[in-house]
Amino acid sequence: MGLTTQQNVAKVLLPSARPGILSGVILAVGRAAEDTAVILLTGVVANAGLPRGLGDKFETLPFTIYYLAGEYRSAEELNTAFGAALILLSLTGGLCFYARRGDRIEIDRQRHRAQGVRHDK
Repeated sequence: MGLTTQQNVAKVLLPSARPGILSGVILAVGRAAEDTAVILLTGVVANAGLPRGLGDKFETLPFTIYYLAGEYRSAEELNTAFGAALILLSLTGGLCFYARRGDRIEIDRQRHRAQGVRHDK
């Protein structure tokens, strides 16, 4: 009783590769955050504001925080920088939370599978 290629991928390969895929996604997001410093040093669209569409110019969130916190002219601009920092921290914290939650769910699934295999023998 063999599995077809699609069944093998769906039932064996993807579940066992899920933690590695999740780790890769987390590392990619970290790399993108790291590369933001390079964007800050090599040139950014300053004062582009909010994009009107996917093809429009926009400022990255870290650049917005850097620019507004460093060169604010009013309390409103400083408050905008703090708000942008809070959004960035929330996004990062949310990603970390869901990554840890996904790891725990996967570990629980593997435990249940292992316990089910032991009961069958």
